[in-house]
Amino acid sequence: MKQRKKRRNENQDWSSLPLEIVELICKGLTITDQLHIGSVCKPWLFCTTNKFNIWVPETPWLIENSDRSSQFLFFNNTYQKVYRIYKPFRSLHGSSIVGSFRGWLFIRNKAKIFILNPLSRIQVELPLITSIGFFPPKPFDSIGMPIPIAFAISTCHKFNPITIIMVTFTGDLAWCNVGDKSWKSYRSEHSRYGNIIFYNHKIYAITQDGSNVDIFKPNNESLVLLNSTAHSTNPNIDTKLIRVYLVECGGKVFVVKRFLSEIMSLTTTFVILEVVQESCNTPKLVHANSLEDHILFVADNSIESVHSKHCPRLKNNCIYYTDYSINFRTGVGLWEFSVTARTMTKMPFSGTQFLCPCWVLPRFAFECDSNCKCNYSKWTKRKKRRAKSLRLKANNVV
Repeated sequence: MKQRKKRRNENQDWSSLPLEIVELICKGLTITDQLHIGSVCKPWLFCTTNKFNIWVPETPWLIENSDRSSQFLFFNNTYQKVYRIYKPFRSLHGSSIVGSFRGWLFIRNKAKIFILNPLSRIQVELPLITSIGFFPPKPFDSIGMPIPIAFAISTCHKFNPITIIMVTFTGDLAWCNVGDKSWKSYRSEHSRYGNIIFYNHKIYAITQDGSNVDIFKPNNESLVLLNSTAHSTNPNIDTKLIRVYLVECGGKVFVVKRFLSEIMSLTTTFVILEVVQESCNTPKLVHANSLEDHILFVADNSIESVHSKHCPRLKNNCIYYTDYSINFRTGVGLWEFSVTARTMTKMPFSGTQFLCPCWVLPRFAFECDSNCKCNYSKWTKRKKRRAKSLRLKANNVV
């Protein structure tokens, strides 16, 4: 009997299932179900995470920004569940999640910076910050962290990273391609940037006060300034009480300004502007009352945009963000801001104990072609971990 069971197991090669069957199965599953399937055996893991470009769009999860645990802590607000996934790297004191983009986390610590897909457990090393020429000998901010405060990624057709650009703590720009050994840098004489985005093979960078947007074309060794909005500064704006973001919604680029209160830095309101450029004219910032049927998820230094059809339980043209309550003992709260009605509503949220949470789109890093610019095969060296590191542990939130 034992020999028969062994023979049956040897004959079951689930990685060789017909593409049509596996694709139909995975298209009907959520990302959590796909993770459970991948934890059954290695062939199933290979099928769900590498072999097929199958992604079921889902509402972003919240991830706790903590360096004192060996696990990532996720909160799925749709099903009110907390998931725990073991980190594929050694948890270092001082590590911090800067932000996320299309399922990739940008993580910094005193030793290095890298981007990580927490579900596929793929880690892409980036050059040391000290390789940027104009940085001082000790390029760390007041809390002992390396300088980057915001970042953006240009991706291939399967959302694998090609180029990474970041805003440094001094408001300058630095970028590199995957596999580079050093950063290339750009410093503006009159602008200090607060956020960036890749859109239509161009780089959009917004100043820290949210008044100007510069548009660049990346070359091999430099950034070429193509155009910019009319330069104007508002001396009355305290850059410590405003957060600026750039996001693409429905084929348009929007500027999102998040205003904070002087006491405890709580969010007071949002202002949405559209970057409008007609032919060769100078681009303008125009007030917008709609997000093109999209929903925004705003964290401290990053922003995610999802079409409303993928978030049926959430309202259209709204911004969802987290804030600490006036009484810090009650922890983090989830809020909804309506762009059209300009009202703020507190949402039911059970993950109040999350520390500095950040939104992340749950998705895998899919295998790409060998001739793709992302060089997928060169940076997908997985670290060996014990079996329990691949399991998704779910706890219902009380």
